[in-house]
Amino acid sequence: MTDSVKTGCADGMTAATGETFAKTDIEIPPGGFTLSDPRRLTDGASRRLQAKKLTVDFFAVIPAGSTMSAQALGESFVANKAKFEQAMGDSYAAAYEANTGAAPAGFTGVTASDKVEIDTGDSPGTTPGGGEPLPSPTPGGAAPSPAAEEEGDNTGMIVGIIVGVILGLGALGGLFYLYKKKKAAE
Repeated sequence: MTDSVKTGCADGMTAATGETFAKTDIEIPPGGFTLSDPRRLTDGASRRLQAKKLTVDFFAVIPAGSTMSAQALGESFVANKAKFEQAMGDSYAAAYEANTGAAPAGFTGVTASDKVEIDTGDSPGTTPGGGEPLPSPTPGGAAPSPAAEEEGDNTGMIVGIIVGVILGLGALGGLFYLYKKKKAAE
């Protein structure tokens, strides 16, 4: 899957910027794949098993011989986001099928972020390929906001509610016991 995503990202970046990107120009850092559940209360959501949303954070090293700066490439990406989404989606699906022999199950397309980060690689170790890193669009969708991250895992909230209900019932039971004891004493 990673190989297919890199191929799709390279083809999408090529379509959006006009520069030729290769799969080797695409880097996916550790933790670059984030799988999340869609919101249940969104329009059109049924009560069936929901498909997952995959967010991919990646960066691209500007290819050798590029005539555009990182800033110009980032602006070109944002201006041509629809070209990236189309080319990345088509290329990913084709590469995945070529790599596995089957079409990607549940794949419905790509939604790229409107925001890019530009890292000039001034800090050591930021550019594994040794070039100027390019923006970090997220083909799976926009990078999750803190609110979206909170939606993903609500186990703590459920445990808190259960503990709260148990303590509340215990307090009510204790008050009822004291009330009955006081009535009996009178």
